[in-house]
Amino acid sequence: MTKAKLLSYLLVGFLSLPYVAAAAIVPCTDSCTFKELGALVKNLIDFFTLKVAAPIGLISVTISGILYVMAAGDPGQANKAKEILWYSVGGLALAFGAQLLINTILDLFASEGSGLVNKAL
Repeated sequence: MTKAKLLSYLLVGFLSLPYVAAAAIVPCTDSCTFKELGALVKNLIDFFTLKVAAPIGLISVTISGILYVMAAGDPGQANKAKEILWYSVGGLALAFGAQLLINTILDLFASEGSGLVNKAL
């Protein structure tokens, strides 16, 4: 791992600390039920999708656009920029697809009227 990568990982980690501290991810304090477990999973997925994956994906898309403009006719640099763009869009699609899938499953099985929650209580 190069020093630049390590420094960028540390910088992103350091800048994300206020978001993690203010996220209020854990919904219960004393006795947690199955309903709060579902809320915890939903909060975690929402946090990582909206507060972590979306900004990183948008920054990657922006960087790929800058690289594409700066390629100035160099096919190698233009292909590198296109590759970064496709991986960024694919990562965003994967993150939001996972959020949609998990939230759908939680709404089906961990909602107030579902049999799974009533049996766990």
